[in-house]
Amino acid sequence: MGTQRAAGWLGHPSQRHPVLVVPAFEEGRLREKLHLPIEVRIWQEDQSPTKIAAAALADQNIRTGRIGIEETAGFTFFDHLRDAASTFEYASADPVTISCRAHKSAHELELMRLACDATFDVFHATFASP
Repeated sequence: MGTQRAAGWLGHPSQRHPVLVVPAFEEGRLREKLHLPIEVRIWQEDQSPTKIAAAALADQNIRTGRIGIEETAGFTFFDHLRDAASTFEYASADPVTISCRAHKSAHELELMRLACDATFDVFHATFASP
C-alpha cells in the first residue's frame, strides 16, 4: 500500500458491526484511544490488510454490495481490495467524505490553528539557526 494507512473501517449499516483493520504496531495506541465497542483486526508486515478486510466482511456474511473508496486512498489499496473482494461493486465515497471534511467544529478549528502555529514556530526556529 505504499504509505500505509493507520486504519481502515469496515461496516455495513444494516448489521452495525464495525471492524477496524490496523497495522500491528498501531494496535496499542488505537486501543488506548478507542472507547467504542469495535472489533479490531491487526495485520503484520507480511500480511495483506486488504485480505484481512475482505475476510472481515465475509465473516459477517457480507459478500456483495457497494464499497465506497475515499479520495485519499491510494490506487494500490483500491486495486488490492478489489482483488481480495472481487464480488463487490466499488464507488467513490467522495460525496460523503468531502462533505464531512468541510464541516469543522470550533474545537477542530482551534486544534488546526494550534497545529499551524506549531509548524510555523518549527520553520522559524529552523531557518533562524546557523
